[in-house]
Amino acid sequence: MHVSVQLLLLLLGLLAAARGDSPAPRFNVSLDVTPSQRWEPVLRKYDAAQLRNYTQQIVSSVVPKWVTNVINWLAPILKYLLPEPYRGEIEGICKFLGVNLGEGLLINLAYEASGYVLLEIVYTGTTFLGFVGLWTGQKPNKFSITANERAKGMGWNIAIASFLKRNRSPSWVIRDTLREAVDFQAALQKLSYSPITANVYFILGGVKLNEGVIITREPERPIDVWPLKSTKGQWYRVATNYDHWRPPPPWDDRRTPAICVPNATTQKNINLNTIFKVLSIHPVLNKRTIYTTLICAAQPKDYKTVIWKQPKQNNWNFTAINEQNEDSTAGPN
Repeated sequence: MHVSVQLLLLLLGLLAAARGDSPAPRFNVSLDVTPSQRWEPVLRKYDAAQLRNYTQQIVSSVVPKWVTNVINWLAPILKYLLPEPYRGEIEGICKFLGVNLGEGLLINLAYEASGYVLLEIVYTGTTFLGFVGLWTGQKPNKFSITANERAKGMGWNIAIASFLKRNRSPSWVIRDTLREAVDFQAALQKLSYSPITANVYFILGGVKLNEGVIITREPERPIDVWPLKSTKGQWYRVATNYDHWRPPPPWDDRRTPAICVPNATTQKNINLNTIFKVLSIHPVLNKRTIYTTLICAAQPKDYKTVIWKQPKQNNWNFTAINEQNEDSTAGPN
């Protein structure tokens, strides 16, 4: 079996001329290649010094200095806690960019030919260059997943303690789920009970009636599972970064306008275009929005990520990737 990954590489701010769609060059990367060399075809398309500078700026801007010092000191030990293929991929990216393993770990902890070959897309996802996890993705005709940060800070000390217990990053759990779960129910089980390193909301959608749920997670357990209930008129759910059973803070109320639009649109008129309108109105779309992904697992070819140009005051840019993981099996055309 030949296994490959198809990547659509999107440079935020660098390729985007205005707020809106950005063109995406396409890459094919063989998963038969050792993890430490897997990302080289993508990395070689960009300036290593510039990417190294972005990496260091991101780390210095979001990670406390004491955390950086601890991770750099423990990096030779911590790498042995990483499961494959994440360990090899992170080590390979660090080596190529010329950054130390501690910086690579921090980026990933900061919130992963024949005519007789048939290609099967196993999953599609959106992530950032140098980040081996996935925050958004779909398994065609099965389910879709995205994650929102839960605004209930735990602190770096708790996140590191969870990591030392071999808990996985939420983004790694998403990638594992897209790869391994066979259906919506299996994905729900894995997202609900896999030990993770941070508080998070997992938003899981399926392809059947009422296959939709928002899972509110703490590192060791789910504290709330909020499903669709179409027979009771609850045909959609809205999640931002706050527990749904509590009112959002008045200074960051994106929930109210996000609810108003589907109510006005009505269920029979909801589609990817009308959903995009919901995600494009202020303040749902704001200066902190990096990308918007439209997903319908029942219409997998319509998967689309829109990259928003960042405000000029930002002195660094992210790189995002649309990742399509393809498994190939032998068979007739």
